[in-house]
Amino acid sequence: MRLTGQILSRGADKGRRRLTQLAHALVVCLVVVLSACEGSGGRTLVVYSPLSPEMVRYAEDRFEQMWADVDVRMVRLDDAAAMERIRSGRGDGDVWWGAASDVLAEASRDSLLESFRPSWIEAGSAMAGANDDDHWQAASVSPFVIVFNREVTQISRAPRDWADLFHPRWRGGVVVLDPAKDGTGAAFLSGVIEHAVLEDGDPVAGFDWLTRLDASVGAYAADSEELMRMLEKGDALIGILPVHVAERLRHDGAGWLHYNHPETGSPALVLGVAMLRGSPEPDLAQEFIEMTGVELATELAAGDWWLPAHGPLSKARYPEGHFLPVSAIPWRPNPALSGEEAGNWLAQWERDVRGRGGSLY
Repeated sequence: MRLTGQILSRGADKGRRRLTQLAHALVVCLVVVLSACEGSGGRTLVVYSPLSPEMVRYAEDRFEQMWADVDVRMVRLDDAAAMERIRSGRGDGDVWWGAASDVLAEASRDSLLESFRPSWIEAGSAMAGANDDDHWQAASVSPFVIVFNREVTQISRAPRDWADLFHPRWRGGVVVLDPAKDGTGAAFLSGVIEHAVLEDGDPVAGFDWLTRLDASVGAYAADSEELMRMLEKGDALIGILPVHVAERLRHDGAGWLHYNHPETGSPALVLGVAMLRGSPEPDLAQEFIEMTGVELATELAAGDWWLPAHGPLSKARYPEGHFLPVSAIPWRPNPALSGEEAGNWLAQWERDVRGRGGSLY
């Protein structure tokens, strides 16, 4: 019995030693796992963006290369969905990148954004001060250009500025996106009025300009596809589109499409970037915004044909033929004003401009 007890005691001691060793091994493994997690994902930066999967993936990889201890979580949301999440307080975002300027202006009015002025803002830029309280910054722009079918209209004879569209040669031959049916068309209308207010302090000159344009308009297209069909078939001679749309269509097979940047400048679609109020990682949010102004803006021009809002376009970055010659002069936007007045402006345009330009001649 004594021998049996000794054997049992030695077996129990051996079992306890094995349990102790196993517990120690588990603790070591847990420490290693936690250390790895702390090193690679201890900090998380959440970015909302409506941009293409390729673009957001590039931004995520690039920032994580620069900040090895940060896990970037890119959440692809269109502007409406992002605004809903931010308003509800359910979001955990730090940065909103690639949103339209009018949406960012609305978020600014509703105190959903934090002020931050990145180093890449240039005081002399037309885009500087688009939002005077620095709640958001213009990062990329797509100026409206004068487009035409070079197989129908000779490049040397095509309009080079807005005033050229008022020449009798083009009367009835211009197609414009319908502001009442197409958001891009509405943005063009607002951009013209914003510029008039900036220049003259009054929208009257803008509506006069739109009335003169209406005299040359043969049709208002429901969307860019209808506009392109009319140009391709020769049913219209001249159109107006944002440059990123024109370039995308040109690279998608519309080799006949050509365009000129108006010499006196033009309205532009604007994509912005902002730090969200209550950001859990404000220092990382600021670093990401710093990256959007130069590096990411350059990449967006390479992938989606949006022009950097600040600084020159680096032609060496793009393959030959990526852009037609660029001489864009985007007019300074005022989305805060258009956000408040856009509905009134559209109603006035419908009442006083559409189809009434012909009475001028």
